[in-house]
Amino acid sequence: MIQINSQHLVPMKKVVEPQGEARNDFDIFADISEQIKAGGRDVYTESKSEMDWLKGFYETAQKGGRAARVRMPSFGKLWETNELIEIKFSKKAAGFVRHADFRKDPVMNPLSTPSGKIEIYSKTIEGYGYEDCPPHPTCMEPTEFFGSAKDGELFISPH
Repeated sequence: MIQINSQHLVPMKKVVEPQGEARNDFDIFADISEQIKAGGRDVYTESKSEMDWLKGFYETAQKGGRAARVRMPSFGKLWETNELIEIKFSKKAAGFVRHADFRKDPVMNPLSTPSGKIEIYSKTIEGYGYEDCPPHPTCMEPTEFFGSAKDGELFISPH
C-alpha cells in the first residue's frame, strides 16, 4: 500500500504475514468478485497483481509530480528504500479550486452531470428504485454494526 496525504507519499509495507484467517483487501475483493460473476476476479484485478496496481498508481502520481516539479524516485527505488517522499508546499496547489471554471461561468462550463449543474437530487439514481440508495443526500442508520448507534456503541473496523 502507498499512502498519499497532502504533503507526503509513504510506502506502507506489510509488517507481518496475515494471522489466522486474515487476508489483504485485494485478495478478499478479488475472491468476492469471482463468486459474484464468472470471470469476476479478472474483471476486478484486470489481470494485475496487487504490486502491479501499486506500481501503476505510483507511476500516475509520478507523472503528476513531474508536472509539479516534484522529484520522485522510480517505484523500485521507493519500495526498496522504504522512505517517505515529502512534497513541498506550493502556493499554486494551495490555490486550487475544484470546478473553478464552472463556478466562474456555469453556463459556459457545465459539469458532466445530466443537468450540467451540481445535483442535490438525481433523477438517474431515483430511476434505480433502490431502497438503500435514495436519490438525495441522507443519513441512514447502518444495517451492520456492533451495538446501537443510539447508545453510542458503534464498532467500525477495516478487518
